[in-house]
Amino acid sequence: MIHDFNHSLGMIVSTYGLQKQKQPSCTQEYQYKMPSIAQLEYLIAVDTHRHFGKAAKACHVTQPTLSAGLAKLEDELGQQLFDRSVQPIIPTQAAQAVIDQARIALSELKKVGSIAKGTSQDISGPFVIGVIPTISSYLLPIFIEEFADKFKQLKIEIRELTTNEIVNSLNHELIDVGILALPIEGASLQSMSLFNEPFYLYVSNDNALAKRKNVKPEDIDGKELWLLEEGHCFRSQVLQACNLRGKRPVLNNVRFESGSLETLKRLVDKGLGYTLVPHLAINDETDSAENSKIVSFAKPFPAREVGLIFRRAQHKRPAINALSDTIKKNLPRSLLLAGKDVLLYGI
Repeated sequence: MIHDFNHSLGMIVSTYGLQKQKQPSCTQEYQYKMPSIAQLEYLIAVDTHRHFGKAAKACHVTQPTLSAGLAKLEDELGQQLFDRSVQPIIPTQAAQAVIDQARIALSELKKVGSIAKGTSQDISGPFVIGVIPTISSYLLPIFIEEFADKFKQLKIEIRELTTNEIVNSLNHELIDVGILALPIEGASLQSMSLFNEPFYLYVSNDNALAKRKNVKPEDIDGKELWLLEEGHCFRSQVLQACNLRGKRPVLNNVRFESGSLETLKRLVDKGLGYTLVPHLAINDETDSAENSKIVSFAKPFPAREVGLIFRRAQHKRPAINALSDTIKKNLPRSLLLAGKDVLLYGI
């Protein structure tokens, strides 16, 4: 682990091809002049907050101290790391590889600390979970009470975020793990599948499709379909599943954008078209509404793959594994059965 940390620091230095300095060493004649841990923390804080004052506060130092440390790092590397002429400040193109490696280096250092304390497998401390809205409302009530009760040493924080916000938060180490629809691309990210979740048609009783035993994607008329607003991956999955590129509004003179599936369901209950909902969204008593019903798709069911996503260099892997195990343990049997014969759609 210490080797991994030193290797990560070496990668930061070698990124800019810095020359070795002569220094006495019991293992080699030359050594790299390594960035300090404080300098790496300042670097990551500025990248995360894109503001020197906020970064200094996060590092519990004064702004002059942080600025001086970062300036020294830039001088040692021979490169400007941030463009200070714009607000918010942004990393220079050359800096991104250094920032990515700095995150890996500090993550490895945290692992060393855990091992030294004998806590590498402990499940304790802060644990921040990001979850997309079309999953949070239906999945969290299934497992969160048991998870929190079983792992009382965890300080759990849950944030409802879009897919892009989860990926960005992971890259900036603002959260530890995300719960979302897979797959997600990213060299620094790793995923863990939880379950496949089929889609269903939630349709008004006075609609012709309500009388069908099942429907096919080609039966869906975009003019009658309510969708979530742009930015929600479930919207993209629905458009893919129904082979719809663009769509006209259900009501010609109303443009409605919502981030809530429940809002769309209530519109359908009023006799206005239909929407698609994931399996976990149909398991509550509100779906016995008198004015609407659930209609299954013909096999293979259109579906999404739900999973966890986290940074590869993540020292909280025991907590992530525990989260995965707890979720899987509490999934309803109906979901596990329905998720076998599916056609998965990505984002």
